[in-house]
Amino acid sequence: MIKTERLTLTPNTPSLWSINDHDGSTLGQLGFLHDMFTIELIETAKNLGIATEAACAWLQTQTGQTIQAIQPHDPHSLTFLKQLGFIETDQNMLWQGKLPSPHYLSLNQALGIDTQHLTTSYHPSACQLTECGPDVFNRSAKLTPVAAKAWQSMQQAGNEEGVILQLVSAYRSPKYQAGLIQKKLNHGQNIENILSVNTAPGHSEHHTGRAVDLSTPGFETLEEHFENSAAFDWLQKNALRFNFHLSYPKNNPDGIIYEPWHWCYHEK
Repeated sequence: MIKTERLTLTPNTPSLWSINDHDGSTLGQLGFLHDMFTIELIETAKNLGIATEAACAWLQTQTGQTIQAIQPHDPHSLTFLKQLGFIETDQNMLWQGKLPSPHYLSLNQALGIDTQHLTTSYHPSACQLTECGPDVFNRSAKLTPVAAKAWQSMQQAGNEEGVILQLVSAYRSPKYQAGLIQKKLNHGQNIENILSVNTAPGHSEHHTGRAVDLSTPGFETLEEHFENSAAFDWLQKNALRFNFHLSYPKNNPDGIIYEPWHWCYHEK
């Protein structure tokens, strides 16, 4: 058995391993099959770094083998294999045992952020995501399955009491988070001020797929005056029933500005 921060890899046979999250949900499988490295994931676990995390952990334990992968036609697959330390040969990809550093660290280094001195906690990204309805910009928003169900129940409960809760933002990847920060840097803002509003890549609760930014009609999105809305009053009285907590109250120890709009689902 191999454990990573988010995953458990369990051998079904010597050559085929299952990929599970720590709750036991099956996310896919990987192995050294027919002299070739293969990895498959369920749809809700794709594009979340699961493949990289599982592959790196597994490859690290297989250093005594010559591992090859079929040369892909898809350029994204080729890039993925090269990031894992594979090199191109005449027909296949040969693993050279070079594993990448965690993606969020690379993103922070590119932004000039020293993660050793951050006051905010590291938050691992979600293992599975499901659609939870459109946001206020009509974009498809995603949360973990359990958080999505809780959010939809809370939104419906608010509607039944005449309170409209609108979704502004849900899951965000570390790469997306880095893009938000880079835009502000490009406009001349200093990194200290930025990090009091946007947490560093790898340190945002939005990565977990359990955090939501909320709004209501008549109020600008992501502004402190949301605290004066009937929606915020309702959330203060009812959000805990759905396991949503206000993450950044006034004078919070993380050094983040007061965010009455930001709520995060925590299982009991």
